[in-house]
Amino acid sequence: MKNQTKTIKLNQGDIVLQEMYRIKDELSASYGHDVDKLFEETRKHEKLSKAAGWKFAPLPQSQEAAEPFYALREEKTKQKW
Repeated sequence: MKNQTKTIKLNQGDIVLQEMYRIKDELSASYGHDVDKLFEETRKHEKLSKAAGWKFAPLPQSQEAAEPFYALREEKTKQKW
């Protein structure tokens, strides 16, 4: 049986969201819907980019440094949409 991706039906006005979901589904399918394969490829690409001179923003080195980001995430999840 063929692997079928589910498409979310959106209003006609949500063209940008439709395109984002299409790209997400296509990307997921290209890695066999395996998030580990996707991240492995992402890490390889990151190493190649760094070797080519690209710079990446560093991750917070401590829990205290990351607290503002966690607070924002928690605040957004508490909001009612």
